[in-house]
Amino acid sequence: MLHPYADLPPERFWRTGVAQDWQSTLDAVYKKRFSIHPSDVIVTAGSCFAQHITRELKQHSFALLDLEPAPEGLPVDQHERYGYSLYSARYGNIYTPKQLVQLTAEAFGRRPMRVLPWQRGDHWVDALRPSIEPDGFGSIAELTAHRQLDRGADGPPSPSFGLCPRMSGADGCIHLHPRSH
Repeated sequence: MLHPYADLPPERFWRTGVAQDWQSTLDAVYKKRFSIHPSDVIVTAGSCFAQHITRELKQHSFALLDLEPAPEGLPVDQHERYGYSLYSARYGNIYTPKQLVQLTAEAFGRRPMRVLPWQRGDHWVDALRPSIEPDGFGSIAELTAHRQLDRGADGPPSPSFGLCPRMSGADGCIHLHPRSH
């Protein structure tokens, strides 16, 4: 064997399994396990790839849950800039199942909410959702108030998730480290 991939069948490679004659090899790559109907309510989360899935589902009139719709008056061309209409809530990219579990627990009050600010110039960024306010917040107090508003005053809070490097601490939480976005 020249390399670990030498003995894999053609459908395991992009060029021969997907790009060339993908329809004839699709059955070998994908096995349908359940059906999704347009009336099924779908929650979306994930990385930038998941944004494309969200768009496709919307274009095909599937019922997508939107817990944080864009405010009235925000032009449609500004939705993505402020984190709206990308996923089922305004939480940015999710990269690991553990991150999704931790942030969901915070959003629904099963774990205390932790406001983790990053300083970017003279503004503050919510480390859990660094891209939702492109210009950042003027203070940590403003950032915190914004997180509290997004949780909602009545009933269960709206999920507010975010972008996190995959660094686990002894407490089992994902800890955030600032980086450029």
